[in-house]
Amino acid sequence: MNDYLSNLIAVILLIALLFIFPMYETYERIDRISDNVVQNATIEFVDMVREKGYISPVMYNDFIGKILKTHNTYYVEIIHKKDVTNPVYTDAADPSTFQSAYRSDFLNYYTDSITAVLFPNNNTPINDDTRVYYMTKGDYIEVTVQNTNITQAQVFKNALNITGDTSSHVYYHYGGLVRNTGG
Repeated sequence: MNDYLSNLIAVILLIALLFIFPMYETYERIDRISDNVVQNATIEFVDMVREKGYISPVMYNDFIGKILKTHNTYYVEIIHKKDVTNPVYTDAADPSTFQSAYRSDFLNYYTDSITAVLFPNNNTPINDDTRVYYMTKGDYIEVTVQNTNITQAQVFKNALNITGDTSSHVYYHYGGLVRNTGG
């Protein structure tokens, strides 16, 4: 009986060493490749937006198409922070309280308002200038990409009860100052 139990344990370990762990490592490598693809696509998109000063529907679709080639689903958040300069008053209702100073603030525009310009609910051609989201020099753009699905590596971890990790595995955040005014 002891030999039978030893052989069973040896076979189980052999299966684990020959099949399960190499498969898990392969899926982990796929996640790392997906992470690199998302990182490169995000950097390329943000840098292009910063240099051109606008987002066109073609630029946006190309970016989304690149990250979707990883066969994951993603939550993409774009934030455009528009730099505005406001005079400083001690009482905003009384113009005579102007403090001879100005304060720089940011107005934030999020993905929904940006994509509403890029993809309006009408039949405007995709190359029409009204479908371009323009920014000005000195504004700030940032993009966050995070997978929303559970990857194969996470499924393996959960099945083997390694960590119980269900958090997103592919995540990247990048942004910067817009260098040129669009249009």
